[in-house]
Order: sequence, then C-alpha cells, then structure tokens
Amino acid sequence: MSEIDGHDQFTVLRTASFPPERPPAGGAPARPGSVALSGGGDVLLVGGSDGVVAISTESLRVQRRDLAGWAVDGLVASADGRRVYALSSARGRVAALDPATGNLLGERPAPAATFLLRAAAA
Repeated sequence: MSEIDGHDQFTVLRTASFPPERPPAGGAPARPGSVALSGGGDVLLVGGSDGVVAISTESLRVQRRDLAGWAVDGLVASADGRRVYALSSARGRVAALDPATGNLLGERPAPAATFLLRAAAA
C-alpha cells in the first residue's frame, strides 16, 4: 500500500506492506480490490478471504480484523461515512459495519448479489 501526493506529480510519500491473505480452511477466496475509506479518512478497510482488515491511514498499521470467516469481495461506504457495507457472495449476505469500531450493525441476505455499487441515502 502506498500514500501518494496527488498535488505534486503523484509523488509516493510512504509505503507499507502486509502479508498476503489466505482463505481459512475450506473458505472461499474473495475477489481482489474491495476497499473503502471511513468518513473521517482515518481508517482504510480492505476486504479479503478472511474478513475485513482495518488499517490506520496515519500509521499504515493494521488496527483490527472484522468479519472473520467471511470471504468479503465487496465494500462500499455510506454517503455519511458512518457505515461500511461488506458483501460476501459466498455467504450470500451483506453486513453493515461501523468503520471506526468494526462493530457489526446488522446483516441481510443478498443471495443474488455479485458486487456492491453504492450505498444510497435513506
């Protein structure tokens, strides 16, 4: 992962690396590229084969892991940044998380969903 200064010829400011995610035994692999940024911009959430990894954008360190056991292949933040929705096609479910704490706010069946486009305002 890299932080890039978009105002100065896309200069790389700093980088961090993490060990690759491996699906749990018998778990389904997730599609790559499922990321969302918290409303305050202080937490980057990354979906993977074993849940969601929360990374501090200040320190570029893993803060916690959420939804262990879920193959998360889609993430999208609500317009106000107070919720992040995680899709697991393998489970046929969508979960709502608090991006600041990782608390599960709820989940719903989504058996035909293959990706998340956006979170519409209620």
